[in-house]
Amino acid sequence: MNLDPLDTTPEARERQANAHTRMGPEGRLRAALELSETVRAIRLDGLRSKSPEASEIELIRRFIAETHGVTPELAV
Repeated sequence: MNLDPLDTTPEARERQANAHTRMGPEGRLRAALELSETVRAIRLDGLRSKSPEASEIELIRRFIAETHGVTPELAV
């Protein structure tokens, strides 16, 4: 099975792989954590725009529920 992305050229994949190698393990971890935080913030902004009356705690509960597949009552 070929897992190469269909919208990326082989040259671009090679350049990305080289960039990741230059970053080293710490740099790759830092980039992954930053990306994760950015996605989390975007998702919370989306929930906030759908439910502007919800408290921050309620938004976080909804985020956990949607992300991890639990009911909001259990996402404490």
